[in-house]
Amino acid sequence: GDCYREGFGVTKDEKEAFRWYQKAAELGNDGARRQLAFCYEFGRGSEKDLTQAFANFLQLAEQGDAWAQNRVGWCFANGFGVSKDPAQAVAWYEKSAQQGNAVAMGNLGFCFEKGQGVAKHEKEAVRWYEKAADLGNTWSMNQVGLCYEEGRGVEKDPKKAFGFYLKSAEAGDAWGQKTVGHCFRNGFGTAQDQVRAFEWYKKSADQGHVGGLENLAFCFSRGQGVEKNTLEALRYFRKAAEKGSAWAQAETGRCFLDGAGTQVDKKIAMEWFGKAAGQGNHYGEGMYGKALEEGWDGYPDREKAISWYRKAAEGGNGWAWAALGQALEKETVERDMNEVFRCYQKSNWLGDSWGSYLLAKSYAEGIGVESNPALAADLAERLMGSPQAEAARK
Repeated sequence: GDCYREGFGVTKDEKEAFRWYQKAAELGNDGARRQLAFCYEFGRGSEKDLTQAFANFLQLAEQGDAWAQNRVGWCFANGFGVSKDPAQAVAWYEKSAQQGNAVAMGNLGFCFEKGQGVAKHEKEAVRWYEKAADLGNTWSMNQVGLCYEEGRGVEKDPKKAFGFYLKSAEAGDAWGQKTVGHCFRNGFGTAQDQVRAFEWYKKSADQGHVGGLENLAFCFSRGQGVEKNTLEALRYFRKAAEKGSAWAQAETGRCFLDGAGTQVDKKIAMEWFGKAAGQGNHYGEGMYGKALEEGWDGYPDREKAISWYRKAAEGGNGWAWAALGQALEKETVERDMNEVFRCYQKSNWLGDSWGSYLLAKSYAEGIGVESNPALAADLAERLMGSPQAEAARK
């Protein structure tokens, strides 16, 4: 079965592998039964059948296999091939944990932390996480770190949190490496050190971790812990963007818009802003609206632009409120100057200097509100030193 699965000494044939695993499992071979379960789970050499996958995991678990007991617990926790039953999940995790399975210990800790299938008990959660961590489970090391960072079941202790993150990172865990990078960047539980932060982000990024890629790109773009390099920044932004990071997609769009690490290409920038916007990134939504309004692809569409500006604005993007107000002010049909004014007002409340300038202009000229030169002057005074200062002064 293994030879047919891997194509070792014979032409690879998953159906034939499945047939031999089935024969071996019927003769009581536990390894073959585990492979048979995987075949049903992933549809390798057979139709995908989660119920049959669970049945095979359960048979192994009932024979005392600790790995399978943890797997059965996971199936009950997630409704995988069986009805979801958190209490049954806990029962199977306990059986596996009692045999020393570190993954099951971590899962049991999670159940106690969240109160899933058992009464919530954060101290008990920490106890199980620590047991798993002592056995080398890096996910549990990270969970213990989070508990000490946030004070869940233990007193807050940044140094202890950092210590557990570092253990995980040194054991090769990409999330742990990214988090150690954060600790060095922010001086959390250890002395601030931007160079070491960069080094840990690099280790995480080298494993393809999205958070590591994002932060490495940020370091290159700002020259933080490493010499500023816009080419490398764009390279890592794109790697993270291609893995689905909405923030990195928006940053990739910004690079193509600004010509950072590449030639200016508004059409490509628009594509990346569109991807970020589609995932609800508010900066991406605003910039995609701008791209639509200005027609970076050659087809201006103010109606769609207004829709995206509104999404970004309602998500808390102060600049988008200003852009929305300006787009509405340009409308020739059903223009509502009161709404325009409210957009500028909300932009100002969110601290956007362009929105503050437009609000001052509205008070000065009576746009959507009664003219109030004194208030306009006060707003203009606050803008001194900003990019909008000269326009506000006038």
